[in-house]
Amino acid sequence: MASSPALAPVLTRDALNPAPATPAARSTTPSQSDFLKLLVTQMQNQDPLNPINNSDMMTQLAQLSTVDGMTQLNKSMSDMLTLQQLTQGANLVGKTVTYNKTDG
Repeated sequence: MASSPALAPVLTRDALNPAPATPAARSTTPSQSDFLKLLVTQMQNQDPLNPINNSDMMTQLAQLSTVDGMTQLNKSMSDMLTLQQLTQGANLVGKTVTYNKTDG
C-alpha cells in the first residue's frame, strides 16, 4: 500500500461557504439594488435649480459597474477554488492516505 505525505483534509463547498449563523453575521455591504435605490432617491430629491452633474452621475455608475465586476470575479474565484479542492479530493479515491496530527 502506497502512502502519501500528510495532507490537509478536503473541504466541502458547505465548509468553504457556511451560512451566516445570525443576522448580524450577514454581510453589510450594500448591494447593486441598494445603490440604484439610493441613486434614484438622490435624483428625485435633487434641487431643480442645481441638478446633479452628468459627470458625477457617470462616475457613480462607473463605480457601481466596477464593484459589480469585482463581486462577480470574487465569486468566480471562490467557485474555482472549491472545484480545485474537490478535484484534489477526488484524485485520492482508491489511494491510502495517512494523516499525522500535530499537537497545536
